Amino acid sequence: TTLGDPEVDSAAPISDAVALRLQDRGGVILGKTNVPYLGLGEDTDNPRFGLTVNPWDASRSTAGSSGGAAAALAAGMGWLAHGSDLGGSIRGPASHCGVVGLRPSPGRVGHGGPGTRRMPLDLLNVDGPMARDVGDVGLFLDALAGFTPHDPCATDAAPGVFAAAALTPRLPAEIIALPEMDGVRPAPEVRAVISAALEQLSGAGVAIREHDPARDGLDFAGVADAAYTLRLGAMRARSSPEHLARIAPFLPEIARRTYEDAERLELDAYLAAGERQQGLIRAMGAVLSSGRMLLTPAVSHAPKRHRRADPPPPQPVSPETASHWAREAVFAYAITLSLCPAIVLPAGRTPQGLPVGVQLVGPPRGEAALLSAAKAVEEILALPQVLPIDPRPAGAGPL
Repeated sequence: TTLGDPEVDSAAPISDAVALRLQDRGGVILGKTNVPYLGLGEDTDNPRFGLTVNPWDASRSTAGSSGGAAAALAAGMGWLAHGSDLGGSIRGPASHCGVVGLRPSPGRVGHGGPGTRRMPLDLLNVDGPMARDVGDVGLFLDALAGFTPHDPCATDAAPGVFAAAALTPRLPAEIIALPEMDGVRPAPEVRAVISAALEQLSGAGVAIREHDPARDGLDFAGVADAAYTLRLGAMRARSSPEHLARIAPFLPEIARRTYEDAERLELDAYLAAGERQQGLIRAMGAVLSSGRMLLTPAVSHAPKRHRRADPPPPQPVSPETASHWAREAVFAYAITLSLCPAIVLPAGRTPQGLPVGVQLVGPPRGEAALLSAAKAVEEILALPQVLPIDPRPAGAGPL
């Protein structure tokens, strides 16, 4: 509710429709988890509450913006966690912390309310569930999903449909693998984990083929730049020169440059990015028909050392550098622009023991089918559920 801003009044009465819905349905909210300053950053760090570290290696980042939520799950502090996702803010932390995170279709989890500053027709930013396995994610999506008058895109779903789907493994008719996208190739340790996961799925009888832009009619060229431009539009709507002047002392240099880019955004560039998104939506809808799904890396790299462990040297930030995070996170941003639901689940670990997630993408409004497929993938990969920090009391017996 403060986004880590030291100048925000933490006593202000702000409650999103998501929190109210959970409480109305008997949910018990344990507390709030940490985010990057203003929700923008590669680390979950801010001047108000400090840094969240990765439970698997305290020198590593959790990514953001739902890094506090993912770290709490991985450490066994909580059973379920809520996150929000625009550029992978659920999916990146889920991959880095070895948990499961779902980005639903826009409107599946109705959000907003007085004081939240939610834009009523923002289709890029959604709320979704995180947990340690697919079954719990389905259960929590049932609790989160629903209509609110604050969100004109919100819709209701039949009670229990997502929990039931997440307990009913059903593989898609075909999985289309995208090992790279828009010129971005994942780091070798990520490629190794994804390749091993695809081999396991193929060995279990899953029909898998690699993405071919010409054959599939689906091209991701330019998607990262379009995503950056559209995000600038959302930032422009929430900011002003006065706002930037106030927050600038707390911003990393790259985030400050991004806000400055938002102030310079031109209408023609924004409209062109919208056209690129529209083309992607049409193409994805066609490809993900007849029971097909996409499989991609969740993030292009394993958890990096956070900036407090490796402070970057001071240097000027160019426009190319400022937009680099959209290209680096293109596996997340491309799916955001498509408006399709996506789930990230653990696929394996690097030689250093760091988690790596895989992203499975379903058809528009296809959360139930996606959860069933993710459950089947989870069972085939059969990774042991291990917590990096053992929360059992002293003297407790074996798990």
